[in-house]
Amino acid sequence: MLEGSHLFVGLAQIAAVLVGFAALIGVLRGDRVGLNELARIQGVAAIGLLVVVAALIPVGLAGYRVAPETLWRVSSVVFLGLNWLTIVFPIRNRARRAVLVAQGQQRPLLTTFFWLCVEIPIQVPLVIVLVGAYPARFSALYTTSLGINLFEAAFLLARLVYVQPDQDL
Repeated sequence: MLEGSHLFVGLAQIAAVLVGFAALIGVLRGDRVGLNELARIQGVAAIGLLVVVAALIPVGLAGYRVAPETLWRVSSVVFLGLNWLTIVFPIRNRARRAVLVAQGQQRPLLTTFFWLCVEIPIQVPLVIVLVGAYPARFSALYTTSLGINLFEAAFLLARLVYVQPDQDL
């Protein structure tokens, strides 16, 4: 069994709650949801689901008695790949891309904070695991990425709750 598996299951549960709240907000607000708000709802849902899956990958692999180094490397490559899908997939939609560009232009400090203080720290620990540096810390590095990603989902949910629906950004 994976040491710390309760932590990973707990993180997955917290992320699932965030996804549920985002879905509930979307349903309750119904037709009043604008593009900006829809982008936030989709962001919380996508990032929350990413955390659920990424938190459960090592737990699932441990059941097959995979060597620890392999477990963390496979988990990291899947996590990193899914993370990039959550970045690239929304950009493919023209309306969503326009919302993201407008948000970046109207809130450059928040956008800079997001990319420098959130997204890069999510990815760097995973890359460190992939290149094989600090094998004794693979679990901690992976957990760091999960925690920051969970913060990202919670931050987006907070913005969804506290920014008024009729506000532009």
